Amino acid sequence: MNLTPSSGRALKGIAAGSLALAISGAAMIPASFAAPSTDQPTTTQSSNAHPASSFASESTESRVVDVSASSAQITQGLPGQYQVAYSQAHHKIWMVGVGGSSDLASTIARVDADTMKIEEVAVLPFEYDANGQFGYVSAYGITVDDANGTVWVTNTTDNSLSVFDQETMEQIWTSHGMAQTDPNWIEHPREVRVDNASGKVFVTGRYYISAIDMNTFNVTKIQLQGAPDGGTRYIGMNMAIDGDKLYVPERTSGKLFVINTKTLKTEQVIQTRGEDSSVEVRPSDVSIDHSQNEIYVSSQGVKGVNSGISVYDLKTGAFKKFVKFGTQALAMVNDEERDLVYVSDFGTGKIAVFDAKTDRVIGEVQMNGGKANDLTLADDGSVVAVDKQDIEGATASVPYVLDPKTGDGSTTDNYMSKARVGRDGKTIPSTRETLKPNSIMKFHVELADGEFTSPATIVPSKVAFQGYPKEALPVIIGPVLNFAEGTVDITRPYTFHVSGDDFDKPPAEGIRLFLVKDGEWAPGNDKLTDSEMQNIQKVSTIIPASAFVYNEQTGKYSFHGTLRVPENTMTYGQGYLLGTVTAGPDVALNRDYDSARPLIVNDVQEDADKADNRAASNDSSMPGQPAESSATQHQGSVQSKTADSNASVAQEQKGSTVKTPAKKSSSSQPASGSSSDSQSKGSKAHADAAATKSSTRSGSLAKTGAQSVLSLVAVGAFVLIAGATLMVLRRRQS
Repeated sequence: MNLTPSSGRALKGIAAGSLALAISGAAMIPASFAAPSTDQPTTTQSSNAHPASSFASESTESRVVDVSASSAQITQGLPGQYQVAYSQAHHKIWMVGVGGSSDLASTIARVDADTMKIEEVAVLPFEYDANGQFGYVSAYGITVDDANGTVWVTNTTDNSLSVFDQETMEQIWTSHGMAQTDPNWIEHPREVRVDNASGKVFVTGRYYISAIDMNTFNVTKIQLQGAPDGGTRYIGMNMAIDGDKLYVPERTSGKLFVINTKTLKTEQVIQTRGEDSSVEVRPSDVSIDHSQNEIYVSSQGVKGVNSGISVYDLKTGAFKKFVKFGTQALAMVNDEERDLVYVSDFGTGKIAVFDAKTDRVIGEVQMNGGKANDLTLADDGSVVAVDKQDIEGATASVPYVLDPKTGDGSTTDNYMSKARVGRDGKTIPSTRETLKPNSIMKFHVELADGEFTSPATIVPSKVAFQGYPKEALPVIIGPVLNFAEGTVDITRPYTFHVSGDDFDKPPAEGIRLFLVKDGEWAPGNDKLTDSEMQNIQKVSTIIPASAFVYNEQTGKYSFHGTLRVPENTMTYGQGYLLGTVTAGPDVALNRDYDSARPLIVNDVQEDADKADNRAASNDSSMPGQPAESSATQHQGSVQSKTADSNASVAQEQKGSTVKTPAKKSSSSQPASGSSSDSQSKGSKAHADAAATKSSTRSGSLAKTGAQSVLSLVAVGAFVLIAGATLMVLRRRQS
């Protein structure tokens, strides 16, 4: 099955970054931040704690860190930082955050590369989990594609990837919802790299390196040595692309695989080495330096043993040297112009300044005491690093915290975690947890000629935190039908008012809006059964193409419609789906416009005075007017508004259109190279993409759980049934 970008664009680019943990699974380690300080950067010559094999024991004339000229600043970042990447085109830093112990505080963020101010954060897609609770499709790995203005992320725990627009943060493609049996499914994606020259996107994961074709989105899997047929779970770590070569360190075997990016064949396998051959090396990252004709590999080792940087000949792969550093050396970035390699150490929280000319560590930059995670290089030679270390005494009140029960978002620094099963098999109960921020650091190392004796230590100055954005940007942009909550008397007619926006064009025959009981119809790709065809026509209405209105300012179409439900149709306690399909004759096969919104008529006699029925009329020709949208073009602003009831109107469930700023369409379009079968069933680029709200601005969403309903998209609707918020209609007291 072809995975297609919703915008129809080819996706290309370059990447940078590295993911934190070198083991299977993505542990979520919360982080925290210290109080701001005006301390100036300090540097010292370290005289301790380096084995004799790490550095030259004799004094030599060579390059050293210029203490007075180097600079470093550190400030508060996001909770749960994993990877970081740099956009040269926009001079911006991109990073991910997965805060706390549950998937309730995940985001991607755009950061000013000069000031380290967090400019924007995103509301990621979310869905129901197996226990019926909401959770984000969390991002862990991230890379930038400046050629197409996009950002790629790996949703590691979801076994999927997503692509976002750099400017709007709109999600334009995702593989979320793909079945494990699909040949394009990628297990535990970790690092992602984009290669313009080969037209491939490379992804590390379990067992394989996956190459995604940037035109068709078909996946070719490159099997690493011995797995999975050999029964060993191999784990590809971070990667480096150099010309037509892809360098991939593999944690389990301790080998470095060199793959041709055009043929996708393994051309060379290098066995990495450390200080002790009896202990695993566990290589993590790799860099290439042509001026020195060398390959550098960082390795985590085990309990400090074999943690450091190993050096190999670029042409032959021959081992040259091992340099001890830290206790869990992790990510690596190379400034080849200056022959400097920077390496993060998760164990000590330090960043090594490795001199490629002399193959030794000449400096160390301290972060926040531990868990230095990832780093990226800016075009001015500065390094931006992130950690996962809790900042003592600080909390992170971020605008994207998700309520697992309702799917509502808010700005807060605490939440109720989900009950979960620990690694020991025991249940961990739900508890109230506090979000704690991590650190972002930017530094620039200056060099001088001098006598090297031991690495210089750079301590960054603390910069006052500039705050988080007040609102989070939505990433799924499209027509959203929003319903206000009301009570219902099922013995009288009931009217749903429906609005939809941002259609690229109206469907030729319009859409059918209908109500069915749970189990009578389901969105998907399979042909509708005769029974389903009958069920969707029982209580339904056609919204014709002529009802769609063109907006010259946005270049999009919208519609307003109503669905009249006859008296005694619904049953208290019964679950229903309010759905849409194409109104064309090919409805049985054309599932492109399938959308659904679950609701239930709850048998609870509460809030009778808030019932929507007032002096009910049975005249279906006089429906109440749809509530006018209160949304404006202000970025991220979303407001729900319930229309006033009218004495001449039958009881109605009125809704308001939830609008977002004018952005690119999130419609899913078939790829030019996709099969006819794939086109007829609708692209799965956004299929089951998870329910998402237009904003998690605190106070901007109703607390009834009655929003995030149908999400319709012209030319390829994506289905939100798996994660749609349940709308509850309470029984009206008689």
